[in-house]
Amino acid sequence: MKEKLGSGWDKEKDGRKYVSVALDLGILGELSCAVFENTKRDAARNQPTHNLVHTPEGDKTKYVGAFWKKEGKAGGEYLMGKIALKELGVLAIGGAAVDFTKHDAPIDAKICRASAAAGAKGPHYHVFRVIAGAAVQAGGDGEEE
Repeated sequence: MKEKLGSGWDKEKDGRKYVSVALDLGILGELSCAVFENTKRDAARNQPTHNLVHTPEGDKTKYVGAFWKKEGKAGGEYLMGKIALKELGVLAIGGAAVDFTKHDAPIDAKICRASAAAGAKGPHYHVFRVIAGAAVQAGGDGEEE
C-alpha cells in the first residue's frame, strides 16, 4: 500500500545535482528538503547511497533521511529508505511551533521517478510512504504506475 508524501524536482547548484523535495505536512503545508548523493559513502559499511536533508533558514543542515538505490524488475531505479521526522526538532511552520521530537518511529519511504506523462511542468519524482506488510507496487520498476 502507498501513501503519497511529496514530490521532487531535479536541480543543480554549483555543479552538484540534487532533488528538491516538497514533503506534504497536511494542514501545516510543505517542508522543503533535498536529496543528495552520499559522496562519502562506505559501501562496505552499508551506508546509504543518498541522504535527505532539511536546512531551516539560518540554521544548520539536518539529516532527516537515509536512502539506498534499488533496481526495479523492469530495470528502472528508485530509492528506498527511512525518514526520521524527529531529527527535524522543533520547527516554526505556518506560524506555529511544531515539535517533531516526539515522532519516534521512522517512516519507510520510496522515491521514484514520475511517469513521462506528467510532462515538463509536473514533478520529476514522487515520494511515497511504504506501509509495512503491504506489497510495494508503485514504482516497482523505478517509475510511478
